[in-house]
Amino acid sequence: MSILIIQLPARPRLGTEPDGVEKAPATGPREYAYVLSPDGLSQGRQGRCVAAMLPRADSVVAVMAPQDISWHRLTLPKAPASRLRAALAGLLEEAVLDDTDDLHLALSPQAKAGQPCWVAACDHTWLTSQLMALEKAQLRVDRVVPGLAPDEPATAFFHEVEGGDTDPAAEHGAGVLLSWSTSDGVSTWPLQGSLARSLLPEPLPPQTRVLATPPVASPAERWLGHAVTVQTPSEHMLLAARSLWNVQQFELTPRSKGLNSLRDQWRRWMGPQWRPARMGLMALVAVQVLGLNLWAWHQERELKNKQDQLASLRAWTLFATHYFEL
Repeated sequence: MSILIIQLPARPRLGTEPDGVEKAPATGPREYAYVLSPDGLSQGRQGRCVAAMLPRADSVVAVMAPQDISWHRLTLPKAPASRLRAALAGLLEEAVLDDTDDLHLALSPQAKAGQPCWVAACDHTWLTSQLMALEKAQLRVDRVVPGLAPDEPATAFFHEVEGGDTDPAAEHGAGVLLSWSTSDGVSTWPLQGSLARSLLPEPLPPQTRVLATPPVASPAERWLGHAVTVQTPSEHMLLAARSLWNVQQFELTPRSKGLNSLRDQWRRWMGPQWRPARMGLMALVAVQVLGLNLWAWHQERELKNKQDQLASLRAWTLFATHYFEL
């Protein structure tokens, strides 16, 4: 089953010119980095283009930038599904700066009531506009996943500021972000300045993965003091798409109707998890067809035997009749 993985552009934020004057985010046709995987494991076609030119696939996964999600650890309240979102908003009211009505919330996979879980929060209007833009291009997103999620082993991911002027020769990390992911959460800091240096553990925990996108690998190595593993955007998106997360929850849960519902059911049936069932069904059909053929062959043999017996009986009847007439 082919999977189209799309990197959502980072949420626009106001920048500042050297003279202190704010500059608005650049406008123009929005382009998306993408990778088309034949099976969700290997890389296929990849590139960057506008939404209308993106290739088609059986499933579409959108990846969010690490800096566009905030993470909150709490105990999942025991509330009915219709009131769960409101209950989460009440618990997060003191933990977030934005109005909870302006946020989109999503629960970690397999979250259970009464147990600790992660809640991902992002700007609701921005995420909705991203999904609507893709929907307008006839691309129906099946899952939205975070670029990084709380997990082990710890991961330090150096990446460029989207739309920024990253100078590979810069010594102070201008235009470079550091996203730090552990089982305790995910945070993103600018490399320039002292914040990242003070918050990044020293020394790094054992088994820490240190990754960097190609444009910022050199400044990241200079800042860190040792080598990093270069991870291309395609590799990053492919790894993120394997996550069990799906940010499309509550009011953004895809609602399948009519042909969309049939398409979703068919896609699930053709997925790798249903392959054993498909093979079993095919074997059952093959056995049934073989059995029907054998039964038909047996019935044909029985009919021929009866026809031969009937012909023989008629011959004997004619012979006996002729004999007695003599």
